[in-house]
Amino acid sequence: MTVTTRTATAPGIGVGAGKGLIGLRERVALVGGWFDAGPSADGFVVRARIPA
Repeated sequence: MTVTTRTATAPGIGVGAGKGLIGLRERVALVGGWFDAGPSADGFVVRARIPA
């Protein structure tokens, strides 16, 4: 699964505890999956591969 956001908001600005991506990475790893997240050329992208 890939999710890309295209926003004018500056990176690192937002409301939250800052643990959402870490939590996602941990949960995906627990089921043997792969996870990556970070800035892209036109926004921010989150990619995960979760075994069926």
